[in-house]
Amino acid sequence: MTCLTWWSTTTTLLDALHLESVHVVGHSMGGMIGAELAALSPHRVRKLVLANAVGLWLDDHPIADFFAMTPEQLSGRPLA
Repeated sequence: MTCLTWWSTTTTLLDALHLESVHVVGHSMGGMIGAELAALSPHRVRKLVLANAVGLWLDDHPIADFFAMTPEQLSGRPLA
């Protein structure tokens, strides 16, 4: 799933709830989604709070899917 998919899903939800703009608080992956929402649709975000955000999505450098990684992949070395 790309960040544009997350952005599209978020804006679709806001539209369905008839919310033109909102306060956004994002942690970790939610921080990345919140930052993208603010960057791509600044009129939708009144206030933005990021806590330990993953970062902005870059197609050339995608964020790893930490939930699908093995312990060895997470640590960067084989586990004995």
